[in-house]
Amino acid sequence: MNKKYYLATYHLSKSKDISDFKKYANDKKQQINDATSDLCVYHLSSNVHLIMSMLQKEYIISKYKRLLNQTDTLLVTEVKREEFVNLSKGLKEFFFNIDMIDDEDEGIKVDEDNNASKLATWCLANLDLTAPHYALAYGSLGPCILDCIYSLRTKYFPVTVPLVKRYGDKFMNGDVHAKGYTLSDFINHIELSGGVVLFSEDVLKNKQVLSGRIKADVCLDIAKKLVKSGIETKEDFANADKYKMEQLMRSVKGMGDAAINYMFMLAGDPNRCKPDVHIHHCIRDAIGYDVSNEECQLLFTKAVKIINTQYPNVTVASLDGLVWNKYRVK
Repeated sequence: MNKKYYLATYHLSKSKDISDFKKYANDKKQQINDATSDLCVYHLSSNVHLIMSMLQKEYIISKYKRLLNQTDTLLVTEVKREEFVNLSKGLKEFFFNIDMIDDEDEGIKVDEDNNASKLATWCLANLDLTAPHYALAYGSLGPCILDCIYSLRTKYFPVTVPLVKRYGDKFMNGDVHAKGYTLSDFINHIELSGGVVLFSEDVLKNKQVLSGRIKADVCLDIAKKLVKSGIETKEDFANADKYKMEQLMRSVKGMGDAAINYMFMLAGDPNRCKPDVHIHHCIRDAIGYDVSNEECQLLFTKAVKIINTQYPNVTVASLDGLVWNKYRVK
C-alpha cells in the first residue's frame, strides 16, 4: 500500500539567505519534531540536508524533482493536512509561493516496491549470491577510517589495501584485524609519527588529498570528533545514535553519502550500501533509470528482503559487495 505524502515547494525569498533559514529551522526544530515523526527538508540546488532534516526516515526525493525548480526547497511529511498547513505558516517569513501537492490528487505514486522487485530479479539473474564478497573485518575503528578515506577516488586493491596494511605493520603488530585498539590509540599513532604530513609520508606513503586537505588530516578530524562524542571502539560506534553519527561525519569536509555509508559498513553495519558509481550503475541496469542516493539505500533494503526468501544469508552490505565486485572489473 502506497503511503500518502504531502509536499510543499518553497521558493527562497531574495531578501533571505539560506543561513537565515537554517537558524530559523534550528530554533523551530523541537516544534517540528513534536508535529511529526517523519519530516525531511532538502535544498535541491546543493543537494544537502538542511538542519530541519532531523530524522533518519528516507524518501524517494528523485520522484518529485520534476515538479520543482533547482532553487526550490522540498518538504515531505506524512502529517495530517491541517497539521501540515499549520507547519507551513511559520515558513512564510522565508518563502513565498507555498504550494501543497497531494500525491493522490496529483497521481504521484511511489513505486519503490515495483523497483525493488525489479532489482531483486536482476540480482538473482546476474549475481552469484552464494559467492563470498570481499570485506575486511577490521577489529578497530582506526583501520576502518583509513580504508574509508583512502578508498575515495582511488583504486582499492593497488592503493587502499596495501596502505592499511602498512599502518597495521607499523602500529598493530602486523594485524589490521586485531581488536583492542582504540581511536585514542589511532590519534596517538598519528601524533607520534610527527603529525599528519609525516604520518602520510613515512607510514602510509601516500599524500593524496580530499577536498583540499591531505587525507590523513581528514582521518584525524573524524577520529577526534568521534572520540569527543565518546566513541573509541567499533562497539561504541555500533551502539551510538546512528543519526548523530551521520551528522558528525557529514560535518567533516569531503564526507558525502557514499563515504558515510561505507564507514558504517566497515564498522559492521550489515544494513547499508555505499551509493557509489557501481551501485548507481546496477540500479540503472535493473530498473532502467538512475535514482537518488537515498533511494539506492531504500531499494537495496527492500530487494534484500525479497532475495532472502531464497538466500537468507544475503545482507544489504554483502549485496553491495557483490555488485561492487561485478562492476569494478568492467
